[in-house]
Amino acid sequence: MLVPSHRLPGSRNERDPSGALVANATVILTEPATDVSRRTTTNTAGIYRFDAVDLGTYVVEVQAPGFRTLRKSGLEVQAARQLEVDFALNVGGGS
Repeated sequence: MLVPSHRLPGSRNERDPSGALVANATVILTEPATDVSRRTTTNTAGIYRFDAVDLGTYVVEVQAPGFRTLRKSGLEVQAARQLEVDFALNVGGGS
């Protein structure tokens, strides 16, 4: 979940193909315009959150051992809006 500048509750669930939650996945938030990235890790419930995200367009990538890396781009963080980004991770290596 991404929350605009000053608060980006970027908490969303990461799940495997069976619907099980994926804990300890690495989530990377990148703003392509500045090439600045931030990282966090999903908790035991598969939830992640980014706070104090500036307004703009972002890419979110999720990596977890035993799963393919997934990426979503063109995500717009807007004023006074919370952005929720879920991923369904697929078993396998690579991206």
